[in-house]
This record gives sequence, structure tokens and C-alpha cells, in this order.
Amino acid sequence: MIHPYTKVLNSDNNRGSGVFATHFIPKGTLITVPTEVDQVLSMEQVFAMPLSEREFLAKYAYLTNDGKYVLHHDQARYMNHSCDSNTLTVVGIDICIAVRDILPNEEITEDYGLYYADDDTFECLCGSLKCRHKICEDDIQQHGDEWDHKIASVFHLIPTVEQPLWGFISSSLREEIEAILASNISFPSCKVLKCSPDYLQKAGELLWPSTD
Repeated sequence: MIHPYTKVLNSDNNRGSGVFATHFIPKGTLITVPTEVDQVLSMEQVFAMPLSEREFLAKYAYLTNDGKYVLHHDQARYMNHSCDSNTLTVVGIDICIAVRDILPNEEITEDYGLYYADDDTFECLCGSLKCRHKICEDDIQQHGDEWDHKIASVFHLIPTVEQPLWGFISSSLREEIEAILASNISFPSCKVLKCSPDYLQKAGELLWPSTD
């Protein structure tokens, strides 16, 4: 589920639709959270789907680090990539957080490098001054420490800013977030997988096959 201060508009750089802020959103705000109404699919379920449905998932779903596919039920699925994104996902618990202040009418972006699992690359069209020009499986290893640092630098702000999505989070996830804030459990690094690399690669190849 995505933050209510958002809307879908046409983006630039020929990227189609994108998600934009309708109000100021401070850093530390949860932008998307997992809910019961989102679809969570296993590799076996996706494998059994017809090609047309898999093509839809390939465009709008993302792959978690435990090898599950998630399809948001709302406009969160239209969030575009940026190599200098204003949000990042805490991969281990699948919440997306604003890592800097987001201004009204600013596009809300995330870094697809956190999800990209197969051994192929695709061209990046984000237009950022920090553009990497491609997104590939090595991004997490090359940039994971930087992403972890950015998330950790704003995670402590979660209790200090308005959180419209807090009431939609499951009690178990709220407890996990609170335990991280209290330093009772370790911060989940994006570089730590919950399944084997081979399984994650196979799951990625199912939707995003290599072009080699």
C-alpha cells in the first residue's frame, strides 16, 4: 500500500506513468508497506501462469529477497526507478522509506537495483546526474553499503513524523520495526538474502529472462 499523498501522472524520459507527491513528505516517512491485499506469489505459482500474466508481473511486480513476487494492489506499482532515488526499500522487511524530503509535485522513485536478481542488465533512463546507465545483479554488492547507510540514517525518524500507513501494517511487522528502533534486533541489510542466490536467480529469470 502506498502513502495517500501520492498520485499517478505521466513521467518524463519516455518512462510512461510515475508516482508523484501531492504534499510535502518528510524523510523518514513510510512510502509503501506490505498489506494483506497485495498479491504475494511463489515461483511455482508464477510458473503455472500463462505468458500474458507473467508479462504483466514482469512490468509491475518486484522480487523479495526470499524469492517471492509481490504485486501491489494500488498505484505503488507505478513507481519508477532512479539511480538517485528519494526512497529506498528496507529489503528484509519490505517497507519503502523516504530517504530525503520529498517536495509537492516531485516524482517518487526507488532504486530497482535492490530487486534485480538475474544475470542480465537493462538500460537505465532515469536521467539522474548519478545515473549508472544500467541496472544489474551486481548493484546490491556494489551499492548495498551505501543504501544501508541511507536507510539507517532516516530509520530512527519513523516515530517522529506522521505515518499514515502505520495502521495498515501487521502487528508482527510493527513489532519488528519497533525492535529495530530499540536496537533489540539488528538492522536488516539489503545484502543479506533469505533464500539461496541460485533460487533467487531462477526466480528472477522466470520473469526477466536473460537476453544473451
